Amino acid sequence: TEGNVETLRADATIIAEARSIATQRKAFHKLSNNMIALSKEFKLADNKVYLQYCPMAKGSWLSDESKIMNPYHGSNMLACGNVKSVIE
Repeated sequence: TEGNVETLRADATIIAEARSIATQRKAFHKLSNNMIALSKEFKLADNKVYLQYCPMAKGSWLSDESKIMNPYHGSNMLACGNVKSVIE
């Protein structure tokens, strides 16, 4: 819906304009949760989408590959996490 798009746009704007990585990560957490909800409700991709989770950040994200590339902790913990489910 249009409300969902506005929420995603607002989260993306915060990420782009934030000066602090902590603020960016917090907004990314919210953006990811909203994208996950949309992906489960609507088919957003023709290919498999992997729902991945980092227990350290207590955050999830979507990926187009099963390999973990954790967006929450950068190069320090790039491989931290696991695939929780696959959205097809």
